[in-house]
Amino acid sequence: MDYSVAVEFKDVSFQYQHGSKGFLMEDISFSVPQGTKFAIAGPNGAGKTTLLKMIVGLNTPIKGEVRVFDKIVNKENFDEIRREVGFVFQNPDNQVFATTCFEDVAFGPRNLGLPENEVEEIVYDALRKMGMEEWKDYSPFNLSFGQKKRVAIAGVLAMDPKMLIFDEPYANLDLPTTIALIKLLNEITQEKELAILFASHDQRFHKWSENLLVLNRGKMIFCGPTVEGLQNEIVKEALGDPSELDELLGTL
Repeated sequence: MDYSVAVEFKDVSFQYQHGSKGFLMEDISFSVPQGTKFAIAGPNGAGKTTLLKMIVGLNTPIKGEVRVFDKIVNKENFDEIRREVGFVFQNPDNQVFATTCFEDVAFGPRNLGLPENEVEEIVYDALRKMGMEEWKDYSPFNLSFGQKKRVAIAGVLAMDPKMLIFDEPYANLDLPTTIALIKLLNEITQEKELAILFASHDQRFHKWSENLLVLNRGKMIFCGPTVEGLQNEIVKEALGDPSELDELLGTL
């Protein structure tokens, strides 16, 4: 099995209906090397979340093929792929569910049938990495948004994934929490070779990635090195030029 490429999209198109309106994503092709950070950008409604969900089979393309570690994303492979891919949703309330942080993080390893002593070791390690060990006996629903996000990530890390996917990882977080989360993710990627895919509309975070994919109205308008993408005029037109906001803020 080829683990050098984490994700590959081959001529993928997708469509779903909302009442009388449909969203169409057409002819998307790209690949994500293992051990790299890959940003997906685009205006609201461009298809960022739709694309991420196809990687774990939450959305199914009408055409083309999605592969994860050289396995086609289909019903036969869902279980194996979802063990290898950790998906962190934008809102942690859609992900945390147990009565305590410990139980929440333990759910995945227990579901794999691991012995309880091994589960405990995995859970404590995941919570420690996310700076949440002292909150293990607390209900996640009594925590702040940023703390719940950390618990959700700990639950994903406990499954020992080969790839992490984040949908708007820094949305609704204050600046200190955002900085702390970036540092933690850097430590994780240095400790273990992982592919990280993340969708973000905030261009400040795109610079964290080596490669950038830009969507606009369901079409791929750029895919390549992030430093090149942020200088691309078509990308600037789609995303807006952040320097213009700096100039505006300077006049207020």
